[in-house]
Amino acid sequence: SSKLSQKPEVRSQLIEIQKTFREQPGLVAEGRDMSSKLFPDSLVKIYLTADLKERANRRANQLRNDGQKVNISELKSEIEERDLRDTQREHSPLVKTDDSIFIDNTGKKVKETLDFIEKLVNEKY
Repeated sequence: SSKLSQKPEVRSQLIEIQKTFREQPGLVAEGRDMSSKLFPDSLVKIYLTADLKERANRRANQLRNDGQKVNISELKSEIEERDLRDTQREHSPLVKTDDSIFIDNTGKKVKETLDFIEKLVNEKY
């Protein structure tokens, strides 16, 4: 996220705009504060993660597919720094809410994770 979106006054405006996207029958929202700040009453909340090595490799593949050169060591450091910054920020920090389902998809295929999430949603709706 940009430094601008971390400013409390900008963030509060963004939150109000983002909340307007919630219409029936619902929406899928992805972000580091969706469950805790934007949509705390959601029926399905997921805290999705993977280990650092996996996340760095996935990001490296995205960047390579876009034709960019990648330094995996720098990429790991950037991910660690972002996690630290996002979990320790004063406004809308990254947290796992008590009612979020923790999914570690290290080593899992996208379809496997999606199938599991689809099952969770179908159980609630």
